[in-house]
Amino acid sequence: MTVKLSQKERAKIKQLHRSCKQRKHADKLKAILMLDNGFSCVEVGKILLLDDDTVRVYRNTYLSQGAELLLTDNNKGSVSLLNSKQLDALEKHIMENTYMDSKGIVAWINKKFQINNSCSGINVLLKRLGFV
Repeated sequence: MTVKLSQKERAKIKQLHRSCKQRKHADKLKAILMLDNGFSCVEVGKILLLDDDTVRVYRNTYLSQGAELLLTDNNKGSVSLLNSKQLDALEKHIMENTYMDSKGIVAWINKKFQINNSCSGINVLLKRLGFV
């Protein structure tokens, strides 16, 4: 699937790019402009430091839904692996104990509740709970 922009479409994307406040959105628009210039998804990915599959997602989103959708974030997060009772226990535990990094918290949760979390997932949870 190739991207062929009209002058009007190219001008619109450039205008959106100029008004972009978030770099990740600007990169999406740049990817579309580069694809229009004949670069492959792999080449665009290398230049913008993105995975080529990500570039393909941007291309397909643009072709099916337009440039404005590239300026949105569709990350909704996920449901916590811990229930409310476990979250309360975790909060109490963190208030009473000090950790240098999230690895110790991950280990405690695994030992206490037999639930495997990633360090990045715990970091997001700690931020949501107000500890970070």
